Amino acid sequence: MLSADKIIEKKKCVIAMGIFDSLHSGHLKVLNKAKIFAEKNNYEFIVLTFDPHPTKITKGIKEASRLILPLELRLDMLKEFGAKKIIVQKFDKKFSKISPDEFINLLMKNFPNLRALAMGENFRFGKNATGDVKWLNKNNKHIKILSAINLQNSKKTISSSRLRIAIAKADLKSFKQMTKRDYFAIGKVISGKKLGRKIGFPTLNLSWNPECKLPYGVYAVKLENLNSKREYFGVANYGISPTIDNDKKVLVETNLFENVKFGVGTTIKVSFLKFLRTEKKFSSLESLKKAIAIDKEKALRFLS
Repeated sequence: MLSADKIIEKKKCVIAMGIFDSLHSGHLKVLNKAKIFAEKNNYEFIVLTFDPHPTKITKGIKEASRLILPLELRLDMLKEFGAKKIIVQKFDKKFSKISPDEFINLLMKNFPNLRALAMGENFRFGKNATGDVKWLNKNNKHIKILSAINLQNSKKTISSSRLRIAIAKADLKSFKQMTKRDYFAIGKVISGKKLGRKIGFPTLNLSWNPECKLPYGVYAVKLENLNSKREYFGVANYGISPTIDNDKKVLVETNLFENVKFGVGTTIKVSFLKFLRTEKKFSSLESLKKAIAIDKEKALRFLS
């Protein structure tokens, strides 16, 4: 965490700065620019991110941007990218009131040998979001300027806002175009009520309730067992399973096309490939059983 009287890194370094929510293609370009610059000059590559999302402080909870990636997952993905040092700056009311000048001075005190600062052209910092790339250039600060990346055949830039819209609409194709990956849920298998097994469709259950949610419904999915590194395909219901009298817990319940048993506690990753239908409450378990069979047929046709 940044401090007015603490040196975090004495070595020559380059910092990639941003929220990096979703780690879309634009974010990756910022990170890659910083990483390559650091490697060429034998500098430390550092990522500076913020939590919670600044809009939760500046706009309030109701109007705040919903995070696509929980902080823990975002940090894991940044580490996978190659960031060996990640600084998470707490964004609170006090921090939101410092000016761009004060913020840069704080950076220089914490990183006295800072050689480059990489950030997206839409990133803002300082009180009232008055600091940006243009401000830095005007004030003779050393920074790598990165142009926004456009989707093919689109004039709109890639942004977390567009990704939130895509997620809300279950537009998985657009999400993958902007991030170069499928939208996914990750976690450990939990014990369920085993009703799926009784009606012939056993499921692997995963608790997944991020701020930015897909519509509750049925999806064609790919499931990865991260313990064994094996992949499987199937169909998953994401939601609260309204046909069953439960505690309204939000789950990803995946039925695989092959008979595979995973123990409780197995770490899995469920990638959502195709939206098939909205979640529905059926009049009977027999109706639910027929619907699942149809869902599996649709998923198989899509995957084939």
